[in-house]
Amino acid sequence: MARAYGTFANGGQLQDAHAVLKITDASGKPVYTFKAPGDNQVIKPMTAYYVTEIMKGVVSGGTGTKAQIGGRTVAGKTGTTQLGLKGVSSSGNRDVWFVGYTPEYTAAVWMGYDKTDTKHYVKKSSGQAAALFSKVMKKALEGKAKQSFPVPDQAKEQPTPTPTENAAITDLTGVYDSQQVSVALNWTAVPGDDITYKIYRQASGENEFKLLVESVTPSAEDLSIMPDTTYTYYVKPYDPKNGTEGAESNRVTVEVTSELEPTPTPTPTPGEPTETPSDGTDVPDEGDGGDQGEPTPDGGLPTNTEQPSSTPTATPTSTPTPTPTPQATESTGPVARATTSPTVLPTSTATADPKVKKREEEKRRSRGGNRCRDRHCGSGRSLNPYRPRSASDKRVRACLFFVYCTK
Repeated sequence: MARAYGTFANGGQLQDAHAVLKITDASGKPVYTFKAPGDNQVIKPMTAYYVTEIMKGVVSGGTGTKAQIGGRTVAGKTGTTQLGLKGVSSSGNRDVWFVGYTPEYTAAVWMGYDKTDTKHYVKKSSGQAAALFSKVMKKALEGKAKQSFPVPDQAKEQPTPTPTENAAITDLTGVYDSQQVSVALNWTAVPGDDITYKIYRQASGENEFKLLVESVTPSAEDLSIMPDTTYTYYVKPYDPKNGTEGAESNRVTVEVTSELEPTPTPTPTPGEPTETPSDGTDVPDEGDGGDQGEPTPDGGLPTNTEQPSSTPTATPTSTPTPTPTPQATESTGPVARATTSPTVLPTSTATADPKVKKREEEKRRSRGGNRCRDRHCGSGRSLNPYRPRSASDKRVRACLFFVYCTK
């Protein structure tokens, strides 16, 4: 174990364990001298370095704190073997270990019994092995110069480059976003750790640049802008470790305007009627856009036709009689106007069958579409369509048609 842990202390090289360095005869002539082996790298130097760093933590604040030696660097690891004896309820152990090393020596400490039984086992933990290691090593290191564990070049801390003119920012860009009402700034990061960026701004009418904000990323957003103002920006990298600023970046100028994007005028589709803006008065359209009464049986233009009288005409006739033009009546609903083109309707005769008349009346009502749903209206009359004059007609803001009672 001592030889194996010595590999970590020697930067990954495995050394031969030996107790004899030299043997001389009676005249002082050396008859044996230990020769250290050549290069015997068994693990990478970085691996040995990392393991040593971990084991130094075991001694400084882990289970091996009793192995500490004042003024010396110690690394190591504790270990135990559970007792595992039937009928023995104890926190004792079969074996306790501590294997550690300093830059000068490596040592392994084991405590236990050759034969473990109910009367022979270690009643304490590995801390007593670490304490023994400290006591022996402290005596062995007396008079020895203090050394340090080897550190590979790869593990040595590299100096952090500070921002210089050679690493200045040269691609600063600024864009005004009219939707977000902000100025977006972007640039390329400079090399270095923990580098921040100071953004400076000068508005039109100001005599000097002022620090706007400090960013930890190579981008920033200026929300404190005013309309119809021109802003100029530049950026400087900043190293907080030594408090130095880099060179000034290129400058960008952004103009903030208050103009709104023009609303496109809708182009009317060929064949569709053009809507005329309303002045707010409640007057229906001329022509087919207003109320034109109920549809006629022959599919012609609808007209406001009075209901036929329950008394049939005394004299039958085969000649159609033109219906007179009705006049608009007062109503609480929208005002309706009848068309100027009368529709010819057949006049009922005295010989008409009441059943036939009733069926014709039902057909006429069914062609009228929806019925009036006003619970205060008992006429049951047909509901006529109403087309809005324009999009500004507040009565039908979200509808293309609505219907009203013709009563």
